[in-house]
Amino acid sequence: WQNGDVDFRGAAATSIPAGLDVPVSGLKPGSPAVSESVTADVVYALASLDAKQLESTLSPKGRQLVAAAKKDSCAPDLRKAVRGVALGDLVSKPIASNRTLARQLQGSLTLPRSGFSRPLLLSQTLHDDSVILHESLRFLADAQLASNKVTAKSYLTGDPGDAERQEQSAALTFLDKLF
Repeated sequence: WQNGDVDFRGAAATSIPAGLDVPVSGLKPGSPAVSESVTADVVYALASLDAKQLESTLSPKGRQLVAAAKKDSCAPDLRKAVRGVALGDLVSKPIASNRTLARQLQGSLTLPRSGFSRPLLLSQTLHDDSVILHESLRFLADAQLASNKVTAKSYLTGDPGDAERQEQSAALTFLDKLF
């Protein structure tokens, strides 16, 4: 889109996976359990790295799950596989003990908070265990403050289904305006 080949007018993003860099770069034995979705995302992040880099850091359970993620594990299958696994169960020593690895993970997982040149809707329901909610909300606020191209929305309802419908409606309305 930057060289003119695509008519990119903007985008809408929901369920913002912001802040994964925080638990991953601080990952160590004893790290707490989080939702299955977040644990699966952490495993996918680890699986994106060179196996030799991770070899001495992963626990046997971590090696097993990373291998499953690399093999062809779809998200629902991996979420089942990580059920009951705390983040600390993935490693035998802190990620931070390998500075190169920690920097690489943090760099690849940190989402940009500024520099948006096209309209962008960032949308987050408050009933979402697939993200680290407080980090996602902080990201929405930071991105909106940094750019007049960003519209940030969140949805507080008593029913997660209502929130998802509101989010979907807002995204469709936003995209309709772009086209």
